[in-house]
Amino acid sequence: MSQGPSDVTNTVASLESHTPLRYGQPQQHAQEQSQQAPLTKESKWLEIYSPSRTPATKRFNTTDFLLDEGQVLGEGSFAKVMLGTHLPTGKKVAVKVIDKQSIPENMRSYACCEPAVLSQLKHPNIVKLLHHDEDSRYIYIFLQFMEGGDLHSYVEQRKWLEEKDCKKIFSQILDAVCYCHQKNVCHRDLKLENILVANTQVGNKKEVRAILIDFGFAGLMSPNHKFEDYPGSVCYAAPELISGIPYDGSKVDIYALGVTLYTMLHGCYPYYHENKNKMYNMILKKELEVDAALTHECADLLARMMHKNVDRRITIQQIKEHPWMKDCYSGSFVFSPVISPAAQKLKQTAMRLSPAKLKESLSPARAKANAQQRDANANVSPARKLRF
Repeated sequence: MSQGPSDVTNTVASLESHTPLRYGQPQQHAQEQSQQAPLTKESKWLEIYSPSRTPATKRFNTTDFLLDEGQVLGEGSFAKVMLGTHLPTGKKVAVKVIDKQSIPENMRSYACCEPAVLSQLKHPNIVKLLHHDEDSRYIYIFLQFMEGGDLHSYVEQRKWLEEKDCKKIFSQILDAVCYCHQKNVCHRDLKLENILVANTQVGNKKEVRAILIDFGFAGLMSPNHKFEDYPGSVCYAAPELISGIPYDGSKVDIYALGVTLYTMLHGCYPYYHENKNKMYNMILKKELEVDAALTHECADLLARMMHKNVDRRITIQQIKEHPWMKDCYSGSFVFSPVISPAAQKLKQTAMRLSPAKLKESLSPARAKANAQQRDANANVSPARKLRF
């Protein structure tokens, strides 16, 4: 999948050892440096940019966490997310490690806002903040760990998702964003990569659960306030962001929700071009095209969420009341396990070499079914041709 401008451009300096280390010791010499040079007031970024300390974050001690440098869960422009362990309980945690030295001065508030925002949010579909701290070189944000993967990976490997399956995921993310807006928080970086999905046990059955993550660009809203900075990924950017005008944070979240739903349904972005200027022009002027196989209700919702006129764009409450959403909360849905491309290739090779498989493939009925499947694949709507 092509990356937006806010995606990986720099990485945190690689950690030398691949053995588990306690928090505060990402490199052997880091501890020695911190002992020789006590923290200055300027190095206490969390006190300057993110002073919030809640009872939820005080329940944990920093020294109770162990980081595994060899288990990198993800990387961003200024941070690595690594797997960690809470030693008293043995539970896994995700630890975002932000390198202060890699962050320009005008980006410091973004690096530190996530703990302040997450400490105010408690929702089943929003990642939980466990603890946060810093030393002279790094900021550490300890977060809930979730088995599974990001929604981008699931869509990419399945090409696209059916409407009934999208509803189960989209309704959860919509609930999370609605809750954020009620708390006067706008996310401003909604995208498939920032949604984790996994099968979870609910009573006697499993259901897919979606978790919204990465609040590094989140903003606090107030009546009549307009934002004048432009974070996020261009593929999900609303026209007002591209135009560079002051904007309503809740409205750009709604547009990004529309792009997220569109991408889940089509397996591609609504507007994409290798040339960034042409892509900007598409976002500003090109009419939205949807797959003809989508229901009328689904196509209507997409058009309303991604309306170029911000004043005519649908609201969160109107989305929840839209006809397409009426059965989002009924029934259950689970993801089938995702197999890596290498493992899938090995599995397909083994199946081709299997005598039973060879015998089955030679049968007239199987040959006819294969031909029908090839014809169906050839007639896939152009709107659903994968552009990741």
